[in-house]
Amino acid sequence: MPTDGHRVALRAGDRTLWSDGRARASGVRLDAGYLTLAGLAHGTHRFTLVRES
Repeated sequence: MPTDGHRVALRAGDRTLWSDGRARASGVRLDAGYLTLAGLAHGTHRFTLVRES
């Protein structure tokens, strides 16, 4: 997911995966301005990406 150079928080439901510029869950990392997720199981996933102030 693109961050467009902004500080962002990534959530999956009530679980925070990324915030304050660091991973809060394994498999989440920032790479060249994109948050990437590894180790997702098959199926549909819903994420929320919000800009932090």
